[in-house]
Amino acid sequence: MSALSDEELAAALLRPLADPPLGPPRVDVRRAMAQGRRHRRRRTLAISGSALATAAVVVVSAVVVANGRSAHTGRPAAPRPPVTRPQGASCTVQKLAVPDGYELYVRGIDPSGRYILGSTSRRTSDPNRPEVNETIWDNGKPSTVDRDVSGRDVDLYDATTGGVAVGTVLRTKDPQQDRSASSTPAVVRDGKLTHLPTTTGDNSAYAINEAGVIVGAHDATGEGYPVPVKWASAGATPVALPMPAGAPHGEAFDIDEDGTIVGEVYSDFHHQRPYVWFPDGTGRELSVPADAKDKWDMRPKIRNGWVTANGVVWNLRTGATRQIPGADVIGITSTGRMLTGGALLESTATSTAGPKIDLPALPGAADQVEVHAQYISADGTVVVGMVAYGRRVNPPSDGPSPPAAAPSPPGSSMDITYQPAIWRCTG
Repeated sequence: MSALSDEELAAALLRPLADPPLGPPRVDVRRAMAQGRRHRRRRTLAISGSALATAAVVVVSAVVVANGRSAHTGRPAAPRPPVTRPQGASCTVQKLAVPDGYELYVRGIDPSGRYILGSTSRRTSDPNRPEVNETIWDNGKPSTVDRDVSGRDVDLYDATTGGVAVGTVLRTKDPQQDRSASSTPAVVRDGKLTHLPTTTGDNSAYAINEAGVIVGAHDATGEGYPVPVKWASAGATPVALPMPAGAPHGEAFDIDEDGTIVGEVYSDFHHQRPYVWFPDGTGRELSVPADAKDKWDMRPKIRNGWVTANGVVWNLRTGATRQIPGADVIGITSTGRMLTGGALLESTATSTAGPKIDLPALPGAADQVEVHAQYISADGTVVVGMVAYGRRVNPPSDGPSPPAAAPSPPGSSMDITYQPAIWRCTG
């Protein structure tokens, strides 16, 4: 498999922007819209850059070390340290069922891995209005969730092991045009949607634990200044969480089984800081390594006292903070096993070399294949995400097409397709 030239790389990054986006799977457009008012000061930059940045992740990560040479310089890539794997540990992969003609965006998973949350979408006669259906997979079998009474779908983000899911409805006729309507949190049981109690303004629900406690955010004015809130149950009135001095705004993004809540706090949109609220009512800011501070813009997640966001891992029991150089840690298990885009790193790992378990790709004909895992169960046995397939697209010519492994001629580009996948891991 040959490395891409700089021209090929640029074309591959820009090609996905040529056609109207279908919606999912790479960028969660509806979630971005729902949060647009809260982040309007940085919204233009975030939205304009998100598709390109995501495409860059897919393409760049696949070609940086192709053929052992850098795709950008042509020089030999730096040698990798030997990879170590836990004895007897392995993962198998299979396709995640999606209705014919639909694409998928995954948003969450329950602690057991039984329930997977996401949206399926397909084009309609109106290219700007794809058909989007919120979907829950139960042991791999998809079922569609009822729409809200307003006719809008709910974006589900988290669920219990009993299949009770929470999310947010963007109450608007057209989220691309009308951003004045409020968002409403909701709970889904057995496919039926009901609203959570709220107060005036924008309200969002992001996570639920096994005790049924729900966390999210409330923006009284709808002008982008939320406060983190907690519902003690699906029928309870939301209660604002205490805020540290100098940071009047924030959101709560996840909750542990013991009631510990993680989120972010800030005084303005450019200085978000990760924060933890403990069950006894106290809280503290989580220290962020200097080289990660400028990158802070990801929802923290928590499992059994382990917190992760933006590649940083915190152990609340010991107070330790660590980073794995070169690893984008996007999820964590109750034992501290870390999920990266293409592998599971053990809690003892000190580098991307491991100890780790690589996630295999689905078989498929492509010039380049890349695994992009997104969510992991609490015990680490179930992982869900995407497999990206890149095929070179060559300009028309009178001669025969070069072999797939041959260098592409100048002006060629890359088509990228995605297959939803589920991995089951042991060891």
